[in-house]
Amino acid sequence: MRRAILLVLAALTLSLATIPAAQAEEANLPPVPKICKIETTICIDTTFLALRYVKNGKVERTMDIRIGALKYPTDVGMFRVYRKARHHRSTDYDTPMPYSLFYNGAESIHYSYYFHRDGYNGASHGCVNLRDFKGAGWLFRHSPIGTRVYVY
Repeated sequence: MRRAILLVLAALTLSLATIPAAQAEEANLPPVPKICKIETTICIDTTFLALRYVKNGKVERTMDIRIGALKYPTDVGMFRVYRKARHHRSTDYDTPMPYSLFYNGAESIHYSYYFHRDGYNGASHGCVNLRDFKGAGWLFRHSPIGTRVYVY
C-alpha cells in the first residue's frame, strides 16, 4: 500500500512538472490602450500581468510579468525610462537586477531570477519583474532612455 501511494505521488509530481508556466499571450489579452499607440511605449498591464512593447501602433513583443506585493505596490501612471543599468544590483535588497530600465525612482523593469525560478509564488518590492532573460535583454536593447512606460 505504501509503495502504491509513493508511485501515485511520483506520477503526479512528474505530470505537474510537464505543465508549462503561464505566459502572457497576445491573443488572450485585451487590446492595448490607445495611449500606448501614440509613440513607442512599454505598456504594462497590472491586471493581466503582461508587458507589451508597442512601436508604430503595433505590439512587437509580449512578456509575462510579476509586480509589487500589496505591501510594496507598483505605481501606476505614465513615466519615461530615465536610467539603464545592464548589471544593476539592489543595494536595499542585495539582489541582482539585470537589464534594469528605471522609470520611477527606484522602480524598474528588470529580469528576475526569482520570478524565473518561483513563478508567481512571490512578488517584487515595486519593480516590474520579467522571467525571460533573453526577452529582458531584447527589451533593454530596444528601449533607449526617454522611452515611455505606461503602467495601468
